[in-house]
Amino acid sequence: MLIHTYTLAALSALSIHFTTTLAQETRAYDLYKTEPTFRPPFINITHQTNDTSLLAPGYYFYEPFAFDGFPGAPIIFDNNGQVIWYGLEATIHGAKNFRVCDYQGSIGTHLCWSEFSFTSLNAERSSNRIFDSSYEPVRRDFGAVGDLDVPNPHEFNMLSGGETFVHVVYQMRKMNLEPYGPKGGHIIDPCFQEVDVATGRPVFRWCGLDYLELWETIMFPHIPGQTNYSEPIGGDTSSTGPWDFAHINGVDKISHGPSAGDFLISCRHHDTIYKIAGPNTLSGSKPGTILWRFGGEGAVHKDFAMTSNFTFSRQHHISFLGYEDNSTTSRLKVSLFDNGWELRNKAGFAGRASSGQVYMLDEEAMEAELLHEYVQPNELLAIAQGGMHVTPSGNAIIGWGTIPELSEFAEDGELLFHMRFNDAKARNYRAYKFPWVGRPKDGPKVLAYAKSCGGDTSSSKNETSSLMAYVSWNGATEVSAWRFHVSTSSAHGPWIPAGTFARSGFETKVNLTATLFSNFAQSAPFVSVEALDAHGVVLGSAETATWVPKPGMVMLRNQCGEEGCELEGFKYPVEMSCGGACGGSLVPAWVALVVLVVGLECLAWFALRAFEVVVRRSGDGLPLPVFVRGKEDNDVSRMSRPGFKRNKSGWERTGKVDKLLRASGHEV
Repeated sequence: MLIHTYTLAALSALSIHFTTTLAQETRAYDLYKTEPTFRPPFINITHQTNDTSLLAPGYYFYEPFAFDGFPGAPIIFDNNGQVIWYGLEATIHGAKNFRVCDYQGSIGTHLCWSEFSFTSLNAERSSNRIFDSSYEPVRRDFGAVGDLDVPNPHEFNMLSGGETFVHVVYQMRKMNLEPYGPKGGHIIDPCFQEVDVATGRPVFRWCGLDYLELWETIMFPHIPGQTNYSEPIGGDTSSTGPWDFAHINGVDKISHGPSAGDFLISCRHHDTIYKIAGPNTLSGSKPGTILWRFGGEGAVHKDFAMTSNFTFSRQHHISFLGYEDNSTTSRLKVSLFDNGWELRNKAGFAGRASSGQVYMLDEEAMEAELLHEYVQPNELLAIAQGGMHVTPSGNAIIGWGTIPELSEFAEDGELLFHMRFNDAKARNYRAYKFPWVGRPKDGPKVLAYAKSCGGDTSSSKNETSSLMAYVSWNGATEVSAWRFHVSTSSAHGPWIPAGTFARSGFETKVNLTATLFSNFAQSAPFVSVEALDAHGVVLGSAETATWVPKPGMVMLRNQCGEEGCELEGFKYPVEMSCGGACGGSLVPAWVALVVLVVGLECLAWFALRAFEVVVRRSGDGLPLPVFVRGKEDNDVSRMSRPGFKRNKSGWERTGKVDKLLRASGHEV
């Protein structure tokens, strides 16, 4: 079978005919006026096919996780690089394995990811998160399952229509590591579990120390004479940490065929893919048994012979793709992400790059055939992380791990789409592409802005400053257009049509001045907007008062132009609006009057308290002591007493104090 491997020259030739190289931008992240706290990393598309029908349907799912101060949050974006959903408010530490998933029989209707954090030993721990199509959480598993520790974020994969899931656990155990490490050392036991979603109970568990030998690793602890890829000594302190001798980083379950129910796992520190007998294995072997080892470059065991000079090393993300022609033959198709780190400088692999690979594994002949290899034209080399997702159309979606870039290839190897984040910290674990329908529970957000409220009388047409509107709806996938209305009287209308505009990116910017010119001589104090789908059906709505920088705020006005204020993260305060400054009111007049009266009463009360003179009577009729601004003053030589004057013999009361005393019921 033909192996599809493409060099830079070949792909460049293809791009002349089918692709467009796009202009580059250098900004690190996007900013939105309607979502001032959002700073998603800017999506820089560097390569895109002119025939977008070749792209797989759906949206890209990317998870730039928190790293070195980078605010990690899952992102959904489209083929134009426009953000659809930014999950900043849905995660705390960052996400891995972010994708569309099934949940309890509901297919493709939920989002899943692993939210991770680090322990004192610099080991990753995670909680499994599941959200519905309104981006509301429906499940979060924090703790351990059964007798194992809490999950590790290297895998969280929903199975069997969302009835079970599989996750990885890095179980730290104390054991004698001689001759590789200390006698009382610590080691990570690579485990995975299949868990029943409904009950939360484990269906199956497998731990590597029960089946793997320590000498199978290619990541030995540091010992004299051993220098390549050394792990710290397997101690129990933060400076050394446990020995990660296998590093399981991917698990998938074979869903059909002669091996249905068995598992495929990837162990990066073995350069090996393992097939494990599941609880209902058809192999006749005991559950948990290693059925075969598909070994890469550094593997000790290699049960499969390569039919060509291709291999892999330090791999990630093993996936079951099916059997040849969906038959019951023994030819099993799998995909993986080959980091290729070990092979970079080896003879025969000069200039080796990371790649996505698809293999056909003949389980009878025990031969491995490389069907496809997908290499980015710049021959990216990802030292770690990375993943490959094969879509139902056959396209390959590749996230390049420690290199913050994403590619989409046609099945035959043509590069169709490539993007990168300008911020090098926006690295990701895996990338995917899925169809998705998002219907957020919260409504759209709208901002109306005008440089000033009044018209420009110097113009014969009595023109106003531009009335700008900005609208977004984080996560809404069905919005096709925005329909605007304005009102000059109140936030509740009556509303006058101000135009319908096509949705343009995450945040749509509209200049309403032209549509309002025939109706108004000054900017409208209130704006409303409706989100419309492709058929004109209203999906949601929002209203706002037009915000304007007040004339007295000179410094702020200097930062504000005709389209808005050039202040990063600036929140436009609703109280500074045309609704209050240019006629109209956000609330009924009687409510405003009540608020004003109560406010004045409170202000007067605080003023009296601040300057209150507390008088206590003494035998000679003079007050002792006096409290000014809440601080007691017993030293009459330092501070004057309000309402008293000092004479040679002491303090003399004035008429103001007499009035005070009479008012409070004292005799004077």
